[in-house]
Amino acid sequence: MYAWGYNRQGVIGPQGPDINASVNPVQNSAVKVTGLGRAQMIAAGSAHVCALLTNGEVWCWGSNLEGELGDGEVTTNYNPTPIKVSRLPNGVTDLAVQQSSTCALVGSLGEVYCWGANLVESGNDVSFSVTPTKMAGLGKVSQLSVADHACAIVGSVLYCWGNNRDGECGQSTAMSEITTPTALGFGLLGAPQQVAATGGHTCALLTGGDVYCWGRNTYGCLGDPGTAVDASVSQPVQVAGLSGAKQLAGDAFDNCAVLTSGAVWCWGVRRFGALGDGKIDNDDYSVSPVQVGNVSNAVAISSNQQHSCALLANGSIKCWGQGAVGQLGNSLSSNSGVAVDVTATW
Repeated sequence: MYAWGYNRQGVIGPQGPDINASVNPVQNSAVKVTGLGRAQMIAAGSAHVCALLTNGEVWCWGSNLEGELGDGEVTTNYNPTPIKVSRLPNGVTDLAVQQSSTCALVGSLGEVYCWGANLVESGNDVSFSVTPTKMAGLGKVSQLSVADHACAIVGSVLYCWGNNRDGECGQSTAMSEITTPTALGFGLLGAPQQVAATGGHTCALLTGGDVYCWGRNTYGCLGDPGTAVDASVSQPVQVAGLSGAKQLAGDAFDNCAVLTSGAVWCWGVRRFGALGDGKIDNDDYSVSPVQVGNVSNAVAISSNQQHSCALLANGSIKCWGQGAVGQLGNSLSSNSGVAVDVTATW
């Protein structure tokens, strides 16, 4: 596993820049995270990172102020060395991380276990948990996403809970918070294959490749020209002109989708070049998807805080958007409106 960017609380790992010796500990090219087995999945919060290994174990590192590392302790010091999460059943297949919270899906059981800050209420009357706690009120889950709210796919039904101030849980905004997993208050035009919960809104990828979003339309992030920018809607709107999607990623201000063709399309704010269409305009946005340039044969994508990275079929990685603290991994500390290659000795 390799990491790059701002080494807040040691998230780059043991080989990252010393955060005590530098006022700006930036790693602007990829370095290997040592002390870790072979990883098959990575999920990063605001100041901690967790990795799912090929043997099914989950290891975390970085901040542990609210039990983010899942090792049964809370400490004021960060830990850049990966630590195995304790008391987690075997067979983890998916991870979801947001800020100081982490959730793991045990695929064989369809059960969800969470630890760290209780940002998304689940009927557990605790502010944080230092070891994994099983989520109640869910059936057999197939996929999970966590933000200021959480959503999970159970069969062909989508359940959400947590913050609902903008209708992101698919319920009337008269209910500002949903404290237990609740089925959407509307029907989707197809079975959900992936859900992406982000700050203030939610998007779902349906069978057939169509994408629907709901919640707050910040900078047009719902992808529907017919919905007023910054309006909040608790009913789904279809992302305009997008078909054949196979994976979603996004944050509070923009979203991206990988298509079956291998192309990547994004919509929402253009700040820092987040849409990857060659334009950098902090006040501009696109309410409908635009194609990311210089990217083809993409197989997966990840987005966070106005930058995105795509894994290509040949194993290389391209990133675009905000890069002031090395997020793009191209040995520079600057924003880019076009996709650039991550530099590393793999």
